[in-house]
Amino acid sequence: MKTRQWVGLILVSSIRMKKCLILTQFIFFVFSFNLNSQTKFLIKDTEGFDYILNVNVDGNKIYGFTRDKALFDYASKFNYRVIKLVSTLKHSEIIRFNGIINNNQFEGTYDFLFSSYRIEGNINSDSIHFSLFDKNNKLFKSLNGVEIMNHSKKDYVKLAKKIIVITEENIFNPKTITTKKWDKFKRKLIDASSKVSDDLEFQIGFFVLIRNFDFSHFYLVRDLEAKDIDETPSLNEIDKDIVVLKIGSFFMDKEKIKPLLDTIEQKKYKNLIIDLRDNPGGYFEPASLIANFITDEVFISGFFPTRKWHEEYNRLPNRNDIEKFNMINGDTVQTNSEYGFYISTKGTNKKFEGNIYFLVNRKTGSTAEALTIGAKEYNIAKIAGEKTAGGLLSAQRFSIDEDIMLFVPVNDFISYNGYRVDQIGIKPDIYIKKGNQLEHLINMVLRSKRLYP
Repeated sequence: MKTRQWVGLILVSSIRMKKCLILTQFIFFVFSFNLNSQTKFLIKDTEGFDYILNVNVDGNKIYGFTRDKALFDYASKFNYRVIKLVSTLKHSEIIRFNGIINNNQFEGTYDFLFSSYRIEGNINSDSIHFSLFDKNNKLFKSLNGVEIMNHSKKDYVKLAKKIIVITEENIFNPKTITTKKWDKFKRKLIDASSKVSDDLEFQIGFFVLIRNFDFSHFYLVRDLEAKDIDETPSLNEIDKDIVVLKIGSFFMDKEKIKPLLDTIEQKKYKNLIIDLRDNPGGYFEPASLIANFITDEVFISGFFPTRKWHEEYNRLPNRNDIEKFNMINGDTVQTNSEYGFYISTKGTNKKFEGNIYFLVNRKTGSTAEALTIGAKEYNIAKIAGEKTAGGLLSAQRFSIDEDIMLFVPVNDFISYNGYRVDQIGIKPDIYIKKGNQLEHLINMVLRSKRLYP
């Protein structure tokens, strides 16, 4: 009896042990699955496009990435390898980050195409929050994401076809859409769009496919409420004879420039440096104020011909065509000519009487280039620095959907002397390599003062 009871106890214990073992294995499996499973988060970016981030946690390691090897759908593997060799590109994904996690807090490295940031954040079962810091440990931006439960992907093929139609109907020169390059772009855009996972990838893929186009001002942006860029121009007096007028962009109210020009006129400086480095362009009105301040004569920066001009004349306009175009003159903007418009100064009785220098670099573009080419061709100012961006056309915005806006160049540009700036840029009269360009230019002006007081 005792033996049977003992044997029965062993059998019961064995069964219980097996159940416990099975339960333990199940718990371990569930626990392991939670650690190693992949969660999708929709990252909301108030300044740019939203994107889907796949996040994995494995022990104390965390890593995330956008669609796997997405760049291969826009650039061949060979081109991708070449780009990696000559640039800071690290991954075939648009975004990838790696970090260490402890109690839901993580820190690591976040790579976005050619840029790298330090990432700090926290993650929960249904949300993720993180901040990005640049190499100087300055906050770049903070982002939030929520777990994707039932995500309805957009019809990006439909959006791609809409982009093609809008561009072909509105681009400034119909010749640009009759090339093999354009046909290849259309095929690649439609093919790749079937795999696109989010708006950010749609934008980046578009940029990759147009990188070798022969015209600028063709891009996708987030359809946000239009706001002026917070760029306030400034004056920096070097001495009683030299002043620097810094204009970061022309996306501003022209009234911000007027008091600075009044100060320059009142103090009778002998040398004016207009710093247009990194100026991406903007509105014509504030640029016209500068043009009118530096001359007492009328000068024409150039023409902005429309598609109709190219269709009817099949050539660039010249001085003899000026009556066919409307004029932007100072504060007056007239752009309703079927052939386009041209930019002209009014001239002023209070023009600056001293030496004028424009300081430019590879990021000086659009309206800033229109001002620069006029000053150069009329010998009003010396151009110093580097060759400009070569991005001088006039674009129009088109809504693609509730989130995406397309810019299409609808006006060409040709200077009054017949020079086409777009994709070429403006060469400086005084080359100053990247670095302390303003300091070098100021020293040059100081030396000139000593030689010719």
